Amino acid sequence: MKITHTHTATLREGRVYTLMIPNADNLRKPGAVMFEKDVSVPVSAATKAHLEQYAVLPAPQYLPSGRVEARDECMFEFVPIAETVEA
Repeated sequence: MKITHTHTATLREGRVYTLMIPNADNLRKPGAVMFEKDVSVPVSAATKAHLEQYAVLPAPQYLPSGRVEARDECMFEFVPIAETVEA
């Protein structure tokens, strides 16, 4: 089964982000996906979930009461594209 890309990911924070991915042909040499700022790259749903979980930066949230709370903000912006699955 081949699953095509479901989203485009655009790097919004930083200049370059490199995501190391396993290489089924040679486990000693992993592959890599390079993301550059403001350049859309098609990604699968699994890659999107990984980026949402691990590609985050701490961002302060200022509350009306004057308190500041820390929260994580994803470095990427995602836009859905056509979802297709080929058997």
